[in-house]
Amino acid sequence: MHLGVDHARQDVQARSVDDLSRQSGINAADAGDAAVANSDIGQRLARRREEGGALDEKIDGFGQAAAQASLAGLRPLQYISRALVAEMKDRSHCHAALLADRGALRVAGPEAAKFLQGLITNDMDKARDGAAIHAGLLTPQGKILFDFFVVPAEGGFLLDAAKDKAAELTKRLGFYRLRADVAIKEEPALTVAVAWGGPPQVPVGAISFADPRLAELGSRLLLPAPASLAELGCETASEDDYHALRIKLGLPEGGRDFTFGDAFPHEALFDQLHGVDFRKGCFVGQEVVSRMEHRGTARKRVVPVEGDGRLPLPGTSIEADNFAIGTLGSVSGAHGLALIRLDRALEALAAGGQLRAGDVTLALRRPPWARFLATSQSA
Repeated sequence: MHLGVDHARQDVQARSVDDLSRQSGINAADAGDAAVANSDIGQRLARRREEGGALDEKIDGFGQAAAQASLAGLRPLQYISRALVAEMKDRSHCHAALLADRGALRVAGPEAAKFLQGLITNDMDKARDGAAIHAGLLTPQGKILFDFFVVPAEGGFLLDAAKDKAAELTKRLGFYRLRADVAIKEEPALTVAVAWGGPPQVPVGAISFADPRLAELGSRLLLPAPASLAELGCETASEDDYHALRIKLGLPEGGRDFTFGDAFPHEALFDQLHGVDFRKGCFVGQEVVSRMEHRGTARKRVVPVEGDGRLPLPGTSIEADNFAIGTLGSVSGAHGLALIRLDRALEALAAGGQLRAGDVTLALRRPPWARFLATSQSA
């Protein structure tokens, strides 16, 4: 499937620059010209190299001028796969793919909502009237054990989770059940699908919900067996097509872009993508996560990266001046996601260094929806 970009080369005003300026205290006149050409990303990158490797091209969009004096003179740029989004809006039909690595669990019973509310990072009151939430179940130390979607279903809720973690998640939830009037079980007869570029037709017996993280990701569906994409009225796409879209939009996925049991919600962008509610009250690991939020101590983030060539395999170390500062996650050609110590990355770039993954030189990109600012403070 072709996910090419629009070559109309019209300038598109970056929507979030004003918001970033207000948050960081940067005057709009100092924010630089945030309009970028809506053209092929590879051509744009090549053109930049021909014009010279300026530091602001290496840290496209991070708005770090408000965070550290050494970077105060940089012009914050804006990165987004605008052509991709524009293409999606122009499509007259959707694209859909089955996600073989996703599975479903059911949490049912009169106390299902109350049970989940006391455990997971998001507010169960938002999971109603067909709307879903994205959430995680953490360790008491605040690290992500599982991430999943929760959507209302008959008698309770369905969880869309990583298939290879479904049995473990079922067991973990059972550990917390105690006397709660809930039943927890896997639903192997349900298949997870995604559709983007337009609304799909929803087959009888299926459950469809908008991806609560970002509208551009479209819909997710839980299809009863035998699952068939033909019923959705969409052009058939592959899992790789979906992940290419996810990567370009900058959305991480557990098990691919961060390791379960080793990453905090802020590092996995839960705070940016509606995955944690800081006003809901207690949940497992809440104290640590709230402290990170209020003190602003998140130093690592999953961010989009763009290489000057095809990126190496996931898991490749990302280095600045021969020091490891992160790890490459999902990749699609020259685009990828990486969990990086942003403060160290920006310090290296400010000193004239380069970020590398194997033999590939990297540029950092910032999605337009991201609200965090880079900082030079140490952890």
